[in-house]
Amino acid sequence: MGVRILLPPSEAKSPGGTGVPLAELGLGTGQLATTRRTVIDAVARLCADRPDDATDLLRLPPGVAEAARAANVAVWQAPTMPALDRFTGVLFDAFAPGSLPPAARARAEESVVVFDGSFGVLGGGDLVPDHRVPAAAMLPDLGGVAALWRPTLAAELPARFAGHVVVDLRSTDYAAMWRPGPNDVLDVLTVRILVAQPGTSGHRSGERHAVTSVPSKVGKGLLARALCRTRRTVRSRRDVLAVARTVGFTPLPTTRGDQLDLVFDFVPKASR
Repeated sequence: MGVRILLPPSEAKSPGGTGVPLAELGLGTGQLATTRRTVIDAVARLCADRPDDATDLLRLPPGVAEAARAANVAVWQAPTMPALDRFTGVLFDAFAPGSLPPAARARAEESVVVFDGSFGVLGGGDLVPDHRVPAAAMLPDLGGVAALWRPTLAAELPARFAGHVVVDLRSTDYAAMWRPGPNDVLDVLTVRILVAQPGTSGHRSGERHAVTSVPSKVGKGLLARALCRTRRTVRSRRDVLAVARTVGFTPLPTTRGDQLDLVFDFVPKASR
C-alpha cells in the first residue's frame, strides 16, 4: 500500500499557530482519546500546582522550564498548527517539511507518524498545540509516560500500519512507547543512521561506525524527506534502500532482516 515513517518528536517547537484549540478540536475517539486526556490533564495539573516538581518529573531544562510549564497549562486553549510545522530541532530542520513541493507535502501528511508524550501518535497533518512532555517523563500516580502509552498504542497501531512498510526512525525513548507484538503481522524496518568513525590509527582501514547524535538526526531528517519526495512507490525494504541510495546513504551488512543500517557521510550538513 505504501510507507509509514515513524519519527520521534522534537522537544523544540514552533510557537503560536492559527488552528482551532484542542477545546474545540477534540482529541479523537476511543482509547487513544482517553489516554490523551489522561496525560494532558495530569501534566497541566502538575505544571500549575507543583511547578518545581513538574520541572524535575518532565525533565525540563532550566532555560525553558517556565515557558514549557506555561504551554502545558494552556494546552487546551492554545492555538494549533500541523505537527509537521510544530516540531523543530535538528531532525525536523533537515526534513524541512515546510519547503516540500505540494505532492511531497501531501505524502508527508499521510505517511509521517510522530510519537509524542502527550498525544501518543500524531499524523503529519494533525493539528497540535505547543506542549512539552517527553516519553521519559514521570507523572504522579500514573508512572512513566512511555509505559502509560504502551497498551493504547499496542491496540491502536497494528491496524493503522497493516499493509504498509513501516520505516522506524524513532529514538530509544519513543521506541519504548510501542513495539510490534509477536502476533502483529507487520512489515517494520528499523533504520539506524550511522556515522563513520576513524580507527585508532586514523586510517579508513580501522574505520568503525556509530550512532552520533546530531549527524544521525540530520540523516533521519534527510531520509524522511527523500521518502516523501520520491516518485517511487515504497512498498518494501528494497524500495527504502533504493531511495536511501539516491540521496547518498551507503548500506552496511546486517544479519537482521528487520533492520537497515545506513552510513551517513554528510558532515558539512551535520555541522550547520
